[in-house]
Amino acid sequence: MLPDFRNITLVLAPADELLRTNLGILKHFLSRFSACLYISVNFDAERLLQTLRANHLDPSCFTILDCVGRGPRGPRTVPIPSPSALTELGIAVSQAIESLPKDSFLIVDALSTLVIYNPADHVARFARFLTTQAKAAGIPAVLLAADKEMDETLYAKVAQFCDQTLKPAPRTTRRARRR
Repeated sequence: MLPDFRNITLVLAPADELLRTNLGILKHFLSRFSACLYISVNFDAERLLQTLRANHLDPSCFTILDCVGRGPRGPRTVPIPSPSALTELGIAVSQAIESLPKDSFLIVDALSTLVIYNPADHVARFARFLTTQAKAAGIPAVLLAADKEMDETLYAKVAQFCDQTLKPAPRTTRRARRR
């Protein structure tokens, strides 16, 4: 199940499925939208760009707010001092949304990772800020999180800001047949 193009969606996935889920969502949205504001909490921009290229996603479609790397600011990359710098990240989100084309979307690659660096209440307030910004701009947003890393209180707070919550089915592996 994939997020609706019009909604603010919380997507919960197993930690070992986050990347696969994320790439599926990106491909889904880029089939309809021309630009993505990507808040990268799990990968530095350089690694993210390599992953995008390896999965046949055009890096020029992305504006990356890089909370992990310490690389220089580029035309489509904005370094954020750390995942704990929610104020700086919020300012960067506001500025980036203003410069996005109308057919854009926003994705956070792991809201659950922000809880490692910030109190859960701050992450919930930041999620509220993101959803408010996306709705005001008229763009869909996807907040991706590791399902086991979201405690019930944080989940309840964040889910109320979203139009839908999805939990993709885990990928099944086929066992080799024994002879």
